[in-house]
Amino acid sequence: MVITIKYYLVDSENVNDNWLMLFDMIDETDNIIVFYTKNSPHMSYPSVIRLLEINRTIKFEECFEGNNALDFQLISYMGYLMKNSDIENSEFIVMSNDTGFDSAINFWKSKGFHVNRINVNYCKQTLQKQNNTVEEATPAPVINKQYNFNKDEVDMFINCLGKDNLVSIHETLVHVYGQQKGQIIYKEVKDKTYPLAEQNLTRNEKVKKFTDIIFSHSDYKDPGNFVDFLNQNKTKAKNLNGVRAAITKAYGENDGKNYYSLFKPYFKIISALK
Repeated sequence: MVITIKYYLVDSENVNDNWLMLFDMIDETDNIIVFYTKNSPHMSYPSVIRLLEINRTIKFEECFEGNNALDFQLISYMGYLMKNSDIENSEFIVMSNDTGFDSAINFWKSKGFHVNRINVNYCKQTLQKQNNTVEEATPAPVINKQYNFNKDEVDMFINCLGKDNLVSIHETLVHVYGQQKGQIIYKEVKDKTYPLAEQNLTRNEKVKKFTDIIFSHSDYKDPGNFVDFLNQNKTKAKNLNGVRAAITKAYGENDGKNYYSLFKPYFKIISALK
């Protein structure tokens, strides 16, 4: 199973400003939700400055006060997210030193959900390992960098999705190339120094180019009218059951099932192309 969406739910009463370490640990597309009350420790000036300098969206949720009140509200909010998210491809991480969360986390784990808790010490150790890796590395001078992936193909994905659409780029790369390689490619292309070969494409060209690449990574061939099918059914992308019914009707039970399985991760992405 490929995790493409991560939610970090922060217990600010417990971890203070230490949640800012997440900025150096997680991807730009991951979601951070900070739960606080009037009892949460005030942020220091360096922390406020760091927060203002970060170019990403952080969601803050004010909680009602009371004994363990924030904990209950955080966990119930996590349940709300689980109900309204793509559960198969999502992970929910509570950041807190409070082991009281573990019973709820273990409950959802036993049900097959991707749920975890991390504490401040875990974050510090993770960052220390990253720093040690950087210090030990001896980068060689690069003149003409050779990318260890099909750059033309990856550039086409970016041109179809839009270079600022990092969420869809990340999601597409990990689905097409696998979690490990997809993450490596994503870190390369999101760097502002990455030399993108830009192209101006119409929406129909984007859909065609995108689907051609997906088919090329599979054992199936384009039936010849798949772009037309996607354009005619783009409004059904939010309801995968509707897409499944339409694709089975268009291509039959066997081929329809194969096409649906192949494009299931991409229907919403394709429908959003402009």
